Amino acid sequence: CTRALAVSRCNSGINSCVFAYGQTGSGKTYTLFGDTTNESQDPGIVPRTCHDLFERLNKMKEDAVARQMRQLAEEAAAQQELMMGGEDGQQQQQPRQPLQNDTCFTAQVGIGFFEIYNEEVTCLLSGKNKLQVRQDSKTGAPFVDGLHIKYAESAEDIKPIISMGLRK
Repeated sequence: CTRALAVSRCNSGINSCVFAYGQTGSGKTYTLFGDTTNESQDPGIVPRTCHDLFERLNKMKEDAVARQMRQLAEEAAAQQELMMGGEDGQQQQQPRQPLQNDTCFTAQVGIGFFEIYNEEVTCLLSGKNKLQVRQDSKTGAPFVDGLHIKYAESAEDIKPIISMGLRK
């Protein structure tokens, strides 16, 4: 499934793109965005993918917080044991262990929205046209030079971005 692969790759830190190609009136916009007048009735690939992505990110964040809470509880229990004294009743000092780096969790979701028409690339968020598709010299990944990126913290944040892009 296209959206499952896109979400999986995003969660692995890999940029993801859904590309629709075809004649005018062939259903590209409907396939990607669904019924834009009633998205709850028939969302397209993009709204469903965004929902799945943020659902997965929230789960990952919850798991990271749970790991951190377990580690803090273990640390507190170890400190309590030290305060009570060892087997011989003597207090012992041990260096405090820092929290593991894998317990923190951050994610940033950026959305770019562009159209290629008659071999011309136009950013649908800024209206800039004649943009160039280039290749990153370090990673080899393609990107659109000058593409405006908007950031979102939830699937709901993406709806006005999609609406803005679809108006252009």
